[in-house]
Amino acid sequence: MYPLKRLLLRLIFTTLTLHSLSANAEQSKQAGDYSVHYVAFASTFLSADMASKYKVVRGRNRALVNISILDKDNNPVRAKLRGTVKNLPGQILKLEFEEVREGDAVYYLAQTRFSDQELMRFDINFVGPDGVANNMKFEQKMYWED
Repeated sequence: MYPLKRLLLRLIFTTLTLHSLSANAEQSKQAGDYSVHYVAFASTFLSADMASKYKVVRGRNRALVNISILDKDNNPVRAKLRGTVKNLPGQILKLEFEEVREGDAVYYLAQTRFSDQELMRFDINFVGPDGVANNMKFEQKMYWED
């Protein structure tokens, strides 16, 4: 891929992520020695081109979870992630995370489904480069876009 196109795609994805973060405020939690930054948003926020690049299925009932993990010096770290999301009826859905590396940035994407105005409970487990298992949980209400 041409460097200019790669830069443009990175800027678009970052802008979308930051837009979603600003709508939901800065979302991060401390887990062990790591700061875990997270956001879950409807996949329709992504353009068709961006969704295609990251192999994301777009749809009003489809969500994308984006997790990034920073060490105590705010450097991105690679980790092994596993997770689930529990919906209102109590169904537990497994999250399959894909690692994305762009330059120094490392983040993890997973897709899931949701119903309109559904409160989703995320449970994320990860093992950082130190080999220590960590856990973090968060909730987010999801909405369909018209």
